[in-house]
Amino acid sequence: MSIPIEARAQARRNAPFHVQLQLTRVPAACPNRKVEIEGRVVRTFRGEAHLRPGALVSFSLWVVRRGGEPTGPAFVYHDALVEASHMEVYLEGTPPQCRVAAYEFTLLHTPTAVPRMSDDDLERLEAMHRSGARFRRARWWEIWKH
Repeated sequence: MSIPIEARAQARRNAPFHVQLQLTRVPAACPNRKVEIEGRVVRTFRGEAHLRPGALVSFSLWVVRRGGEPTGPAFVYHDALVEASHMEVYLEGTPPQCRVAAYEFTLLHTPTAVPRMSDDDLERLEAMHRSGARFRRARWWEIWKH
């Protein structure tokens, strides 16, 4: 399911928590279903009063193998999840049990000092979208040479 840029930008703005987590519990085998993901906060970009570094947090996410993508809910590929050690995510709810805000997360191999996902990134895309700017799809050889 594709969420419009405007909705994603608003979800990021409204999410009470924006954190980077060290993943502490992920499924060893691919479950192809919704599971609880758990992590320990290593960076808090928003919501430090409730989610300080060291705090445990969990949330549900579909974990699937490639080709088994669900229609609608947020999902992550199992192989990418087990390769990652960290995740940056926008969360809502009451810690330690939270929900991913509008599917806004990214996997990381190491935490970063500055956010990899920001409200500004989507707000710029949202402004371009409102202005009617057209995006040209890259041709395969343009992607290949990078």
